[in-house]
Formats: sequence, structure tokens, C-alpha cells
Amino acid sequence: MTQNYSRIAVIAVHGVADQQPFETARSVAALLQSIGNRPGPSGLESSDQDPSSAGPQGPGSPADGPESLHSSEAIPGSRYSTFAESTLHVQTSPLHLMRRAPKERVRREEAPAETAMARTKRALRSGIDRTERAFRSGLYSSYGAKHFNGESERDAAPAKPDFDFMYNQVEQYTGSDDKASYQTVLLSGNRSPGQAGASSATAQPQARIDIYEMYWADLSRLGKGLLRILGEFYQLLFHVSSLGKTTVDFARVACKDAGALPYLGFFQAATSWLLCLPIAILNLYLVLLAAGLVLVKVPEEHKWLIAAAIGGTLVAIMAACLVYRRWRTGFWQWSLEQALAFGLGAALVFLLVVGLDASYPLLTAFWILLATLAVGALAARYESRRPGAAVVARVSALGILLAAFAFVGQAADQPGGVVFLIGRTSEVVFDALVVLWVLLVISNLLTWIAGAIVTRQTPSTTRRGGNFRDPRSQMERAVWTGRIALFLPPALFLILTLGLWMALLPAIGKPLAGFWYEPFTPFVPPTQSPVPEFIGKLVEQSAGPSFNAFFVLIAVALIMTIWGFFPAVLAEIAPPKNAANTSREIGHWLDHGFELVRWAGRVALFATLVVLPLGFAAVSIRPELQHLLGGDSLLYLIGGVLAGSTVGLVTLGSQLGKVFLGFRAPLDVALDVDNWLRERPLEANPCARICARYVSLLRHACEFRDENGDGYDALVIIAHSQGTVITADLLRFLSESPDPRLKSLGKELPVYLLTMGCPLRQLYGLRFPHLYQWATHDGDVVPGVPAPPSTAEYGLIPGNQHPDPGALRVELWANAFRSGDYVGRHLWLRDDHGERWTPATHDGLFVANDSPTASGRIADVNRVELCIGAGAHTHYFDETSFRVAQILDQLIGVAIVGKAAYPSNFPVFEPGT
Repeated sequence: MTQNYSRIAVIAVHGVADQQPFETARSVAALLQSIGNRPGPSGLESSDQDPSSAGPQGPGSPADGPESLHSSEAIPGSRYSTFAESTLHVQTSPLHLMRRAPKERVRREEAPAETAMARTKRALRSGIDRTERAFRSGLYSSYGAKHFNGESERDAAPAKPDFDFMYNQVEQYTGSDDKASYQTVLLSGNRSPGQAGASSATAQPQARIDIYEMYWADLSRLGKGLLRILGEFYQLLFHVSSLGKTTVDFARVACKDAGALPYLGFFQAATSWLLCLPIAILNLYLVLLAAGLVLVKVPEEHKWLIAAAIGGTLVAIMAACLVYRRWRTGFWQWSLEQALAFGLGAALVFLLVVGLDASYPLLTAFWILLATLAVGALAARYESRRPGAAVVARVSALGILLAAFAFVGQAADQPGGVVFLIGRTSEVVFDALVVLWVLLVISNLLTWIAGAIVTRQTPSTTRRGGNFRDPRSQMERAVWTGRIALFLPPALFLILTLGLWMALLPAIGKPLAGFWYEPFTPFVPPTQSPVPEFIGKLVEQSAGPSFNAFFVLIAVALIMTIWGFFPAVLAEIAPPKNAANTSREIGHWLDHGFELVRWAGRVALFATLVVLPLGFAAVSIRPELQHLLGGDSLLYLIGGVLAGSTVGLVTLGSQLGKVFLGFRAPLDVALDVDNWLRERPLEANPCARICARYVSLLRHACEFRDENGDGYDALVIIAHSQGTVITADLLRFLSESPDPRLKSLGKELPVYLLTMGCPLRQLYGLRFPHLYQWATHDGDVVPGVPAPPSTAEYGLIPGNQHPDPGALRVELWANAFRSGDYVGRHLWLRDDHGERWTPATHDGLFVANDSPTASGRIADVNRVELCIGAGAHTHYFDETSFRVAQILDQLIGVAIVGKAAYPSNFPVFEPGT
């Protein structure tokens, strides 16, 4: 049976913010239903069909032929009928990868028999090699380590860095952590037929519209409540530093380690490693050691009970570890380990409970042992995300246990012995942290110096390096991304960690009010004092004598950032009612705001790398300066704010959006960018999981057939924010590594793409220049080349401008943006174009395209770009975005008849809209 109607699949891909399942698809359906069934802006006239003759059924339903288009209720005054909603379970499977050529095998000659000494040396060398590889894996990104180890030279690796990086992300994904099917929503409705002008040859048939949702937030976001608080804190302080490390690795691979670039890569990686592994793990030890102070409240008569509980817990942990080990080792090895472990556990319990009458020092020592086991377990889980965590945790545990058992004989068998032993052990940890922070500051300064040298060594193809593709401009942006990722996490970590200690100080002080402590190491206050006072002095000393100046500068940088984004943040809270009149003002404000934010970053960098270390250095040389630089620390204010109410602490986490409103979206942007570029865990990183789900949905669209054997005529993808990056990256990857089940994609099934708030150029191309060079072009502010003066040249975008829709196998790529969108605005216009923030008008002015003529007909158009007015980043799908509805409706019209047969310009808006 011949199909007498068109069938279009629409895939809606959401962006940042707290998206809920099915919300985006329903919003797209609501936008389409807002399109009136009257002479439209594209010149399409409605037919005289009966309003009751339009209606949907789900694909594959019994009435899924042409007659099903007459089965549900039409909406009076709307071009689209009601949408029937159903759920759809799509089988999920990993991406099909174009396998690389295998490595050349080196033929090995049969080696002679080895002596015992030779075997020992070979085993020792093998262990050293494994340790070195583990260290390099933790020090560099997986992508960088593979290149620096020379593996890419032995592999038939693709030449494109973006393809190579994404291949590395998805190569080892197994899908074992994900469900076998992905549940999405399907909204099916009808689009009324229309006739273009007077020619019946260009008449558009009635169309079935199936809207799918590509929901990915659950694969990128964290849990709710306390888990989300800890997760966001952890990501912003530790994962973000890996973004800078990865960016520098991209530069090293692209520039072949020229000049001082290897030194920059080493110092960048070393600084990130110091913060994310030893400093983070030792701070966790401090928290658990402080928790052990509760043992001072254990009554004398109950010591044996607590001792038995601790001993039993230790034995249970050992047993659990052995059960796990059973599945990874041989039976006899496991049996021997089990016998030794249970014997050790029994001996510990006997010594603790019976042999030494469960003294307070031994209670404390075994609490410390329990703490090391807990940190070791957390580090083992952290290992998949940050290689080397388990080794650092083991080395730290060994040092802490040696210190604890060295002091255990000096502690008195009374509650004060608990304070003594935990205090001595904590001092050892604190001294190690002092050394590590000094090394971090030195490494950070060396990174800054190496970055400056590398930038000067990089040649420039323009007089000022004024465009995105200039080598020096790319290197400057890569270096600055690395600096942001190095100074911001330590600054936030220091402020929040010390502030939380001050907030907890009153709770710690009450049970320890009667205990005194006298330190023994040079890095802590030397005089004996009450324990609460000692902890307060220790926190103040950790902050340093110049902490107040440091904190004030950080606050100034934060205020500058808020001011730079102020109109955009207001637009997030309440979109402007007259978006056309204020569009240019908000656009130019944000342009200057970005420059102000860059200066805010310089202020924060100065505070972190100069002001804070300088205070420590000055006091260590001239102790009398302590009184001049000191005073009441602002830490008490920070601690008081954090301790003011539990609700306030929760607000800083999962409820941040309800208090700071528009400021939640930038936080989500940072988290989503980090997740998309995260490589670990290699077998289940967010990028691989999202791509597997997306590809499975694309396979469904390519393979769909109704009861008559007819499939979709075209695919329209509407994506917002981070969803545009996911879509573009995946389509580009699929063009290089074709999936056999997607062979019709971009060919028999043409693809049309609408992006909104796309950060490919403004965020990804800016901050990750070597990875996203394909998304940028050299049409920026070029010295000596004036910008187009007016609207006369506005409609023309050079035909070779990047990003290229052809590289994504997309027929037509339309990009819409708001002038105050701080995440993504224009893709193809020049950054100095005078009309880039002017909203498109109803007669087609201020709509840029790459047509080779000034006619605006889209037969030869591949790129279309326009500003839709003032606003920010998160209101593209609601009632304030009627122009988005018009663009999408007209893009569906293009998909129905094809670009060659589409009779008018695209897009054109009705007067007054």
C-alpha cells in the first residue's frame, strides 16, 4: 500500500538544570500545539478538512495506517492535534565501534631457562613497571597517558583528536551497570496538511509526528539529599581539576610536546594529583580521627563491651574481604589467607578484651585501625575514578598506624589517654598535610610559570592572535583553563573545609571541655591548652595570617562574577516581557560581563597563589608580623553561617536552586561538562552510557516500520544546551565510525537539527580549544579586517564556516539563541558583528544563513542562525519561547517536503510575534 502521508520522528534532547523524565518531550508537544492553523509565516495555508479528522495513535497500533490519521481529536485553532502519550522500552546496547588495526606482534625467540636470581630481577622489574604505569594513569588522563606511553604510534589510531578521545571513552564500556532497556516517552500526533502558495506540486501532505525524548540526566546527575550535596562538593573540588589536566594533555598531543609543554603537563598533573589524592585522603583521616574522640565518654565499666564491638567489626570486615578474595584467588591461597586473618582477628580480640583488660589506649588504637580500613574501602571505590587512590590510602594507613602504635605505650589508661593518642596521631597527619600544601603551592606556581613560557613559545598567525584558530590563542585558552582548574578547587576546598571545622567546633568543645593537650611537633601551636581552644588555634593556623585578605579577594571576585552575569541571572528568574527591545542591551552587557569574569578569575588567582602563601612566608621569616596580619579570623564568621541552621547547610546542596534561583544553572553546567569529558571509570563513564542510550534510540528510529512496512521520512532533532553537545559529538563520531544498524541515518533518513543555547563555541571551543577545534572558526575579531557594517551582509555566512553540518551528516542545522545566554549563543557569526544581538524580524531580516545568493531560499542552505531576543539559558521550552515553536514547526515543514521543494525562506515570523 502506498503511503499518502509523511511520517516525521522528532527527538527532544534536554539540557542542563534539574530535568525530569518526559518533561522535555511534553514541552515540545505543547510548543507545537501553540502553532495556529491559519496562514503561517512560511506561506502555508491550512486546508478545509474537518477538525475531527486529525488524530494520532501510537506507532505499531492496529490503526497505524493512513486511516489512523482520522482517529483523534484536533485542537481548534492549532495546526497540531492532541498528542497521544505512551511509554516505549528501547533495547540498550553499546556503540558499534570501528575496530582499530591490531598491534603488530613481536615474534619472541624461545628464552633460555632463567636462574632464580634472574627470575627475581624480572619480577622486581615487572612490579616497578606496573607501579610506574599506575602512577602515570593517576597522573595523566587516560587519553594523554595512552599517547605519552607511545601506544597511539603502535595503534592505527584515527587522526582526529575528538574522535580519538571519544573512542577512548566508549571503547571499554560494557553496559553491565545499565538496564537492558531504556524507558522513554512517545507522543504521537498529526500536523495538518498545508499548501505552499498556488502550486500543488509543493503541497505538503498531512504528517504524523512522533516525538521521542532522549533523557540523559539520570546518567550524569547524582542522587538527592545528602548524597547530592557530597557529590556536587566532591565534583567541583576534585573532578574539575581533572578538566584542566585533560585540556593540557590535549595541547601536548596536538603540539607534539614542543618547548616547555611537557613541563607544563607534569606540573599541571602533579598539582591535581596532590589535591585529589593525598590531601583529600588525609583530610578524610582527620575527620575520622576526630570522630574517635567520642571514646572519652565510654564509662570504665563498659570498656570491654566497646572493645568487643570494635574487635567483632574488625573480624567481620576481614571475613567479608576474604569472601570477596575467594572469587579472585585459588582455593589453597584463599584458605591460607583466611586462617591467618582469623587467627590475627582472634588474637586482637583476645588482647583487647581479655589480655590487657581493654584499656583506653588500645580502644583508641583499634578505632584508628578501623578508620584506616574505612578509608581503604572508600579509596578502593575511588580507584576506578582516580587511579592511585588505593596505593595512597595504603601508604597513608601504614604511616598512621605506625604513629598510633608508637604512641600507644605513652598514653595513660584513662579518658585523657584517648585525647593524647588521637592528638598525637592527628598531629602526624596535620604535619603531612602542611608539607603537601606547600608542595601544592610550589607546583601551582611552577605550572603558572610553565604556562607563561609555553604561551610565549607558541607562534601566532595574526598580529594579536585574535581568532579562535590562531595557535597562540588556542594555547592561551588551554593554559587559562588549566589555571582555573588548579586555583579554584584548592581555594573552595580551603574555605569550606576550614569553615566546616569552625562550624563543628562548638559540638566538639562540649564533651572535651575538661581535657587539655600539649603538642609536640613544630607545625602546631606549642603551648598546652584546652582541647577546644587547641583545635580552634589549629584551624586558624591552617588558614594562615593572610586568610582574611584572601577571603575578601575571593568575595570580590565572586561579586564581580555575579555582576557580570546579573542581567542574565535576572532573565533566568523572570524572562523579560519585551525581549526584542532589550536584546541588544543584554547581549552587550554579557559581552562585557565575560571580560569582567576573566578579571575576577585573575583576582582569585592572585589571592590563591600570592596573597595566601605570602602570609605564611612572611610570618615564618618575621614572626612579629603575626600580630600585624592577624586579628579576628573571618573563619569564625564562615563557621557561624554554616552552623546557623541545618537548613542552611542543606540549601547549599540539593536545594541551591530554590534559594539562588538563576545561579543553579551555572552549577549544573559545570557538573555536566565535567561528566561529559570524564573518562573514568573506563567501563562505565557517563559519556559512554549516554551515547549507548542515544544510539539505541536512533536505531529504533532507523528500523521503525509500521504495519504497512513504511518507516520515517525524516528525523528532526531539537536539542538544548548540553544536549546539543551530546548530539553533535555523537553524530560526528558516527560519521567516522558507522554503525551497521544506522546505515540509513543521514541518507535514506535525512536529519534536520535545531539547537538552542549551544555551548560548542562559547564554552567548549573556548575552554577546550584543541579538542573542539572542529566547532570553531577563524571569523572572529581579526586585526585589520572590519566587521560587516549593517544588515546588508547579515544574511550570508561563509559556506566553509565551522562547525560543518556535513560532518554530522545533517541536511540543515538551525541554531537559535538568546542574547543573554551565558552558556551558548552564536556558532557561525563573527564575535564583532554589530547585529548579532538583534532579534530576527517577521520579514526575515537578521536571519543569517550560508546561502550563496541573497535570495534566502534554503535549497542550498546548510546553516541558519538567529537571535530570538533577550533572555538567558533555561527558558527555551516554555511559553516565553513562541519563536522556538515557529522555528521547529517550519523545520518540520522542511523535513516533510525536503529543502529543494520548500517554497519560502526559513524561518519567517508572523508580524507581532
